[in-house]
Amino acid sequence: VSKMSLTVPPASPLEGAQVMLSRVHSEVSTEESKAFLKSDGAKYVKAKTIIDSIVDGTRLLNAHFVIWLSEQIFLGDKTGIRIPAAPEVPAEGQNPVIPMIPEEILHRMPCRQELERYEAGFPKDYQGDLPLPFIGKLEEGDIAYWDHTKKPECYIGNTKIVTVSHGWYTKKHIDPDNITLRLLAATLTSYLEVLGKTSIQYIAVFLDFTAFKQKTIREKTEAEKVQMKKALKSLNVWYAHNMCEVWLFTKMASHICKYVNDEYLDYTRTETATEVLGYHGRGWTYFENMISSLSSTTPMLDLGKLIDGDL
Repeated sequence: VSKMSLTVPPASPLEGAQVMLSRVHSEVSTEESKAFLKSDGAKYVKAKTIIDSIVDGTRLLNAHFVIWLSEQIFLGDKTGIRIPAAPEVPAEGQNPVIPMIPEEILHRMPCRQELERYEAGFPKDYQGDLPLPFIGKLEEGDIAYWDHTKKPECYIGNTKIVTVSHGWYTKKHIDPDNITLRLLAATLTSYLEVLGKTSIQYIAVFLDFTAFKQKTIREKTEAEKVQMKKALKSLNVWYAHNMCEVWLFTKMASHICKYVNDEYLDYTRTETATEVLGYHGRGWTYFENMISSLSSTTPMLDLGKLIDGDL
């Protein structure tokens, strides 16, 4: 990452906010700071924008949970994760009855609705050893950023935000063979070790499959559709905000066995692997890559460059 940003404490009435402006060799004047804070681009440097996006319905994964889930799938007894049943949803307006979903043990990343059912099984003030799937409530001061005005320079805040840009392997599930999960968990493990001597205690991961309600296990309810529409309005924030570090999973497996059909809860897969459309040939990943590149202060990491050969 070859980017530099300077932290500029703005003048009143936005006192207390931290503003990141791109600079290489010059200081940022108070007048420049004031002018920038009045522009449309200012939302991509304010912690409040991230908090507002969460309030609008986006959920962030707990990195410690991602690592734990990977271990449950790949190590020891490979027990996976038990997802409780979902009750039947009565007919609503033009929507028919949504059938119940039975309890299931998954050996893949659960979608958001599945993780929320799993999360509901914990006591409200749970303090045990198992990591909860989602990051809890965040305040503006929690979100970490690198402060160039401190001597020595250092991180401020205790929660680092990482945005994942990746290609879905199938329409039904993003990663049925856990290729992305394995790489994500390994990278998060290393990153937490690196950040161990800083103020950062948590990494909050934006992954679309778990951030938003999905239509991969059953039809969405009317309430879920409304929530999804609202949350999508802030989608660009996670890729363009300079307090979000974007990880690009540009290397994908060349072939994969896909699901036979799109029927809910039918996970029968083909015996023959078919070719996978690469990261750079997809519309969504192109959008994510481009919007992340628009900001001169959004850190980006291409994890595909760490891998030789096929996944």
